[in-house]
Amino acid sequence: TFSNNQEISITCSTAGSTIKYTIDGTTPSINNGLTYSTPFVLNSSTTVKTIALKTGMADSDVFSAVFTKLDKVATPSIIPISEYISKTQQISISTSTAGSIIKYTTDGTSPSSSNGNIYLNPFTLSSSTTIKTIALKEGMADSDIISTSFKVLDSIPVIKSISPSKGITNTDVTISGEGFGSSQSQTSNVIIGGKNANIISWSNDKIIIKISSTDISGDIYLSTNGYNSNKFSFEIISINSLSPKFGTTNSTITL
Repeated sequence: TFSNNQEISITCSTAGSTIKYTIDGTTPSINNGLTYSTPFVLNSSTTVKTIALKTGMADSDVFSAVFTKLDKVATPSIIPISEYISKTQQISISTSTAGSIIKYTTDGTSPSSSNGNIYLNPFTLSSSTTIKTIALKEGMADSDIISTSFKVLDSIPVIKSISPSKGITNTDVTISGEGFGSSQSQTSNVIIGGKNANIISWSNDKIIIKISSTDISGDIYLSTNGYNSNKFSFEIISINSLSPKFGTTNSTITL
């Protein structure tokens, strides 16, 4: 049996003989089959039949070998996908192959049937770690090994909402979430449309920014200590004209 492509070599101890072989189930002979010259590769289950021939000698017996390619266990997936996680973030590992066993390591070694922990339930990480995992099942080829590195932070900034999601110059935008920090640090800022926003107030779960005349529409996100939060889109509305420019109570204004 084999799991990846299998290289096949054929030899005969009779000097000067010619080796013929087949991979289509037919019997090789002087008139049938391929002439063997160099090793060849099988990428599916195949029966190889071979014979050795030499002028002045009787043909060898036909030798037959069955090569079975095993189905491969599906490669596991690790959740979350994000590189940066908090100490409370649960790590989950799964594979789509029913009945398989998942092994994983956190010490840098490669998991295998004889190495690593058996995955049973989601777990947390207390420090930055590389997780390597593999899925195994009897009668199938082992899955590929997947490796994911996590950087564990004490607190990850997460934006849960912004309000409003569009506005004109001087609009105050409230950003709600968690992990922002109790106050703005020298390495923390809110980014809007690729530039630093005008901060009005800052707390661990709420930041208020004011839209300036130089801001442009784009993503709003928090950058702190070199790490970026998730993003929300914000649209800046431009006023091209206002009519009329003056009026009485209940006058209709067109923007």
